[in-house]
Amino acid sequence: MKGIREYLEKKEKTFEGVYALFRGNIVTLYGDSGTFKTTFVANLAGWLVRKKINVAIIDTEGSMSQTFTGLPIKRIEPSFENLLAAIAETKTDVLIIDSIGIVSNRFFALRSVVEKEPIKAAREVAVNIQAVYARLFDMLNRGDVKTVIVINQPVSVLGVTSNGKQSGEQYQIPPMLGDKADFYSKERYYFKGRRVVYVIAERSEKFPYGSLIMTLTREGKKINITLKHQL
Repeated sequence: MKGIREYLEKKEKTFEGVYALFRGNIVTLYGDSGTFKTTFVANLAGWLVRKKINVAIIDTEGSMSQTFTGLPIKRIEPSFENLLAAIAETKTDVLIIDSIGIVSNRFFALRSVVEKEPIKAAREVAVNIQAVYARLFDMLNRGDVKTVIVINQPVSVLGVTSNGKQSGEQYQIPPMLGDKADFYSKERYYFKGRRVVYVIAERSEKFPYGSLIMTLTREGKKINITLKHQL
């Protein structure tokens, strides 16, 4: 019985440490697919709910809605218009967006293939991402939300030639397009790995660039977190 209590107390302190790391800011979590980002924020959201801290989740991908029940999730179709509208309707302590990556990817794919202008499409993606972060920044300053966690990921796309055909070349749209979006998100953490995921500070007011913040392992729907810094 004592071992179970110590284990639960340790988990409690771990989530308190994670929340202390994120609280009061716009935080971007990004990394390749399969790096536990959704599972990580879902577990954090479950802890927040148990602590009676108001949390709202905007799900653009559908994976969180299908996998995790009992969380305050709003499922929307992935578009910048829908995302901005959902953000505007939200007033909470912690807002989680999972993710902005699929929204920007869908927008880019539609514009670059249908309109055959990938360079123009990439610029439009940058402008729209900046608009989302600017809206979140205003809400944070007004006190409509107290903490924002945005999931993102590098988006691999096939190049398009001038006549609209795929070039066969593959490249990535960076997770942050435009310096203004980067400015609004003061804390940005990169998720890297597979069986063990390493969370690294890539932009932070708290830690030097490249600092290892925590490691993650997953057991089904549950995440195990080992903090590497005392906060």
